[in-house]
Amino acid sequence: MAFESRLLAGPVPASLLLIDDEPQLRDFVKEALGEAGYAVEVAEDGERAIKKVRRASFDVAICDLKMPGIDGLETITRIREINPDIQFIILTAHGTLESAIEGLRVGAFDFLQKPVVIRDLLFSVGKALERRELLERMALFELSRTIFSTLDPKELYDRLMPSAMQVLRADDVSLMLLDENRELYIAKSTSLDGTILAATRLALGERVAGRVAQQAEPAVINDDLAGDGRFAGVQSMRPIKAAIVCPLTMRGELIGVLNVNRVHLDARYTERDRQGATILSSIVALALGNARLHKELGARLQQISDTQEEVIQNEKMVALGSLLSGVAHELNNPLCAVLGYGQLLQQEDLD
Repeated sequence: MAFESRLLAGPVPASLLLIDDEPQLRDFVKEALGEAGYAVEVAEDGERAIKKVRRASFDVAICDLKMPGIDGLETITRIREINPDIQFIILTAHGTLESAIEGLRVGAFDFLQKPVVIRDLLFSVGKALERRELLERMALFELSRTIFSTLDPKELYDRLMPSAMQVLRADDVSLMLLDENRELYIAKSTSLDGTILAATRLALGERVAGRVAQQAEPAVINDDLAGDGRFAGVQSMRPIKAAIVCPLTMRGELIGVLNVNRVHLDARYTERDRQGATILSSIVALALGNARLHKELGARLQQISDTQEEVIQNEKMVALGSLLSGVAHELNNPLCAVLGYGQLLQQEDLD
């Protein structure tokens, strides 16, 4: 399998998948969508479309209902099991109210009838992309609301793991933080056992996480590490099908690294995913930074409180000393008089 891991950069066009068994229609629609600025892949049946979805990420799929092999509804259902974020537009010459309802039930965004009207198709694609972007923003908003609702580090880690898995559609996440020795340790993982967590310490520049920690942007890794110049000499510790490694920084200061992996999910990460990871890592870094500042502030306030308590105790002791000195003085005066009279009486007896 050819290695295709690289740091992706720059804007890319929305990716569309056209699934239809009519060659002329595929060529016509692909050309029209390409002229509109979209990147278009084609598949002549559902089985080939599913294979393409396993190897690439698509924003919108335009799917015929009647095809050889599995039909359009089954194709949509199976593709959504692989990538639920794809927006589907059903395109068919056999449109009925029942088929439209069935299409919506399996997750289709829109339903268009043949012959294709390109203007209508372009409008539908644009709206489908807007809906996908809205869903992505809502997911990030929910993540922000979830993790910013606590300042307790342990609770924050517990909330962060499932949120990151959901936003970047992963099945394995680990959070590494920088300790006082400037080494990365695993603060939380969804899959690694306690022995590995306790033993893992990485210097900056060491292995994948240590190298990405020195970068400013998340790194996308697809397939294994062999042949990737960024990670020359690094061997994979376990099989991972795709990963995004995100440096976590706040105001230019490194906090840690977030590793988001697809261990069992057979789908590659794309530039769109990397852009989403960039936003995610900023949110996570800010939440971690806030929690750390809150902890440091609490410790400082406790220190101030302890200092104030010490000052108060010292003042109490000084006041008590002054009080005792005054009492002693007040008792000393009459005592001196009594002793004086006693000495006089003793002298008279001697005389």
